[in-house]
Amino acid sequence: MSESLLKLLDEGKLLKYTRLFLLTYGLRARKKLGQNFIVSKRVVNSYVESLKEIHNPMILEVGTGLGAITYFIAKRYPDRTIVTIEKDPLIYDVVKNVLGSLSNAVFVLGDALNVLQEARVSTIISSTPYQLSTEILLRAARNNSINNAVLGVQREVAQRLVGKPGSENYGRISVISKLFLNIG
Repeated sequence: MSESLLKLLDEGKLLKYTRLFLLTYGLRARKKLGQNFIVSKRVVNSYVESLKEIHNPMILEVGTGLGAITYFIAKRYPDRTIVTIEKDPLIYDVVKNVLGSLSNAVFVLGDALNVLQEARVSTIISSTPYQLSTEILLRAARNNSINNAVLGVQREVAQRLVGKPGSENYGRISVISKLFLNIG
């Protein structure tokens, strides 16, 4: 089965990959973990291409999900190591089995929020779970080792990050982003 799934990834058929993955292993996105699975090759490509100008040997991925971002980063940048952390033990076991042949990917079962503040990496990447977007940003901002963060966030979070004083989107995260982050 792993070969069929890898073939779908190679062909860029992420929706089919996601459906087959979930169906085959009897899994589903768990709302309480804020899980969402990327089914657009264009979206995955935007994550992967955003790393083109960042030349760090190690990348920390917050939330492996079904491994699409992990897979394409590992393939595109074979000289870099991607350490990917997944909290859901069911998904972790399956993804590690399906993508375990990637020699430059390290799979970790754990809570990335516990790792993020102390991690000694300069680049993180994540399609952030909705309810954790702000917390991931805050912990990354507190970590002096992290120089680059490629984060997919929901529109509401993005609007709060760039909120102007006096607007309904302005708040604590707006102030922190202006002081500590370079949002591009």
